[in-house]
Amino acid sequence: MRISFEKSLIVSDAHIGIDNIGQNRRLIKRIIKESENFDKVIFNGDMLETWRFENFEWTSEGRTKKVKKIFDLYPDLYEFMKSDKCEVIVGNHDYVLTEFKELDPKKHIVLQWGNKEVYIEHGNNVAKETSFETIEGSEGFFVIFSVWLSSLLGVFVDKLSFLKKTFNKNEKIDVDKALNKIEYMFNDNTKMIDYIEELNKRVNSNMYIIGHTHQRTSKYLSDGRNLLITGKCTQSDFKGIELDTMKMSIKNFK
Repeated sequence: MRISFEKSLIVSDAHIGIDNIGQNRRLIKRIIKESENFDKVIFNGDMLETWRFENFEWTSEGRTKKVKKIFDLYPDLYEFMKSDKCEVIVGNHDYVLTEFKELDPKKHIVLQWGNKEVYIEHGNNVAKETSFETIEGSEGFFVIFSVWLSSLLGVFVDKLSFLKKTFNKNEKIDVDKALNKIEYMFNDNTKMIDYIEELNKRVNSNMYIIGHTHQRTSKYLSDGRNLLITGKCTQSDFKGIELDTMKMSIKNFK
């Protein structure tokens, strides 16, 4: 989709879920407050967390229920995402938002910025294990589980001890820890740059804005075009990309 406006804020990877409720509410309040200074706020994927489930609900229906729980907890977030002020791009952790048509969710946006085109997507297609196709549907759990097991080769002792703990019914399953270890393998900006180099051959935009890696950076592609990676947006480290008619900046908001 191609859109145009004067001043925008782009944030990603807040991973707002059903835990850390107080912190999430403060972050949501801050996003909505900051939005008053912009024509549009673009949520560039993984703003919601739907991979961490009680009882491993790794189905599309399970993730849909999780989103509804999240919106029940944070109704102001739901209203903001529905509003004209917000554009929603889906990521791998919140791809199920494609089922929520009232949010008008998208896989990417092409933003007209002056006489330049800015291509914005979450970036999870950098690896097939985190692409839309492989995580959608009930096979999502098995994809992630197989990646997890394959990583045992690199850190065998640590992973094996955690695997034992995970399947010990007498101990609490630390799903956050498991997923963070899995995601670490893909949060590599080098891989992302290679992916965008290939995407640039097909899309041919002037600039690319990506999320997913949680590692904020600014790079030039081989042909001199810009690649910006937003980094993770949290209450304690609120950062994003600001675009207006005169400038582009990667900002830490105080």
